[in-house]
Amino acid sequence: MDQRSYELLKVLHVSEQPLSVSVLASRFSISRRAVYHDLDKVNEWLRDQHLSPVVHLRGVGYGLDEQTKTALQSLSPASTVTYILSPEERVSCMVFLLLCAAESVHVEDLAKSLEVSRNTVLEDLHKVRSLFAKYELEVVSVRGRGYVVEGEESKQRRLLFSILPPDFNAVDRVPWLLLAIRAAKFSSVQKDSKLITQLLTEAEREYGARFADEALSQLALKIVLVSRRIQQGAGIHLSEEEIAILSQTKAFQSAKQVCAKLPDILGSTFSHGETAFITQLILSTKVETVKVEDEDQPLKWVIRKMVQEFQMYACIVFSNQESLEHQLLVHLKPCLQRVRFGLEEEVPLTEHIQEKYRDIFQLTKRVIPVFENLAGRSVSDSEIALIALHFGGWLRKDEVQLTKRKRMMIVCIHGVGTSQFLKSKLEHVFTDIDIVEVVSKRQFERREHLNVDVIVTTVPLPKQDVPTFYVDPIIKDDQVEQIFRTMYPGGKPSTVTESAVDALMHQLESYAMVKDRARFRQVLQEWATSQQGTPVIHRAKRDLFSLLTEDVVQKLPSAENWQQAIQLAAEPLVQKEMISESYVEAMIDHVTTHGPYIVLSPGVAFPHGKPEEGVRELGFSLLLLDESVAFSEKEKHQVRCLVVLAPVDQEAHLHAIGQLRDVFKEGIPDQWIQAQSREELYAYIQQSVSKS
Repeated sequence: MDQRSYELLKVLHVSEQPLSVSVLASRFSISRRAVYHDLDKVNEWLRDQHLSPVVHLRGVGYGLDEQTKTALQSLSPASTVTYILSPEERVSCMVFLLLCAAESVHVEDLAKSLEVSRNTVLEDLHKVRSLFAKYELEVVSVRGRGYVVEGEESKQRRLLFSILPPDFNAVDRVPWLLLAIRAAKFSSVQKDSKLITQLLTEAEREYGARFADEALSQLALKIVLVSRRIQQGAGIHLSEEEIAILSQTKAFQSAKQVCAKLPDILGSTFSHGETAFITQLILSTKVETVKVEDEDQPLKWVIRKMVQEFQMYACIVFSNQESLEHQLLVHLKPCLQRVRFGLEEEVPLTEHIQEKYRDIFQLTKRVIPVFENLAGRSVSDSEIALIALHFGGWLRKDEVQLTKRKRMMIVCIHGVGTSQFLKSKLEHVFTDIDIVEVVSKRQFERREHLNVDVIVTTVPLPKQDVPTFYVDPIIKDDQVEQIFRTMYPGGKPSTVTESAVDALMHQLESYAMVKDRARFRQVLQEWATSQQGTPVIHRAKRDLFSLLTEDVVQKLPSAENWQQAIQLAAEPLVQKEMISESYVEAMIDHVTTHGPYIVLSPGVAFPHGKPEEGVRELGFSLLLLDESVAFSEKEKHQVRCLVVLAPVDQEAHLHAIGQLRDVFKEGIPDQWIQAQSREELYAYIQQSVSKS
């Protein structure tokens, strides 16, 4: 019996009703003839085990009798020599043996263990080497030692974890793994895993979270495999800084508690570094409950931002948003650590989720950058798929249907930077269209089917069956306008639903106090409706004359320190309610964290923060001091002029910044320093800007 026949047997085993041939054919995407062929293999195996064959009920389907089902509970096809591994299972088995075998591995050993020919082993080794290469590892043959794996231990462990099946509680139901464990002379795996599961259960209290059942058994098996690697002399290397950070966590205390008892079970001693690695595994493991700590506040902010953006892009509003955010916190807290430590999960159903829940996946992918910024690394499609399931589950709970979203493809031959700029520009305008692919011309020409609604290209293409727009690499506003008018000939369809306005209200109320909520909602609804059919192509880029007005310019004798200098410089913007006090604090915090990076010209500093940290309106302010203030002990960090920037986005202030850069090309102009009053200083500023 092979893998597909075994899977068919498992389906019949768990089914309460007989299944027809057509249902089985659909389930496995095979022909009816192939189903009959697999049923023959299943019956042959059942007879070898002295069990009743599959029962056929005419007009109903195929099933197993209760006696056979009961017997199968304690019987695995892998326990017999009749099970035939698939090519994919052979590759997984070989990877396991190369990383966990008690002795050296040779071609003959692999052929004997897998019960295939030497030539088949050599063919499979090509696939095995390709898989190792994805993890920057190499399989080499060493005379007298057989096959040896070269590369970082952390990557070897990551590969080993990636091939393990998701259901670790049923190792004896995974034929290739059971075979690999035997061949690796690793007979105590299941017994040791159960003992470690008990240790982990006891350590949950120290950790302050309860592991998901399946994840608990996964973690136990991973620890057993780490022990085997240690016995092989393959220790992990973590930096002293990493170990120091991990040592401060509750998970480290749990790891110490577990590792102290592991020598009695596994015979391996776990060093301080290995304990830190087990800490990483604990932090990365899925949990069912989680205690919210102070250190989780940045993640909670990120989750709220993700939920708000998802609602905005989907034009919906979630009921009981706090519950959704807590559910995401439970999932994303360990996910954050998986991403940071490079221990992301390989989810077999990723492609299925991408296809079946395409719109939800694309929306999730669109809101994931804020989480990636926190993690410091990009997030894999597998992890995004799992997050998408949380959003999808909440949509189903609320019985909300997403509006059908159009799909766009970009064809660009001008490199990554240009294509990403083009993508970003189009995403900003077409919020209800998903840009599903950015491809080169050669990639486009190889496509047989285009499952998209519109194509934007920087290179001429033959006539296509969908609207195709040829644009400049740095797309012009009139070209964006043309795409918009073609896509929405009668004006953009109304997407301003009641829920969309509610979602926008929720976001606005996070930053401002609304006195008359009902009236404000009505005004917002009227404004949003009036915008239908009008593409928001760009924000007007303001120049320095319109931003640096006399009422935001100051000339003062001195400041006690650089912190007070920033506060004084920002005061006009605070008084005009263009920024909040929290924005001033954020500017100071950024310098405290990152150093005097804001000193960009001799004697000139440009304090600034992020728009979301408290900017209400685009603004600039300027302070000139008679006495310099020190941003560090270095001479080059002595500052007399501070220009506060309050940006509302990534673009609107850029023109004004360019003008300032010209003004301060050689430092602070002499006339400014000689000015005797604010009015005189402002007059000199106008002259300098005019010249620039």
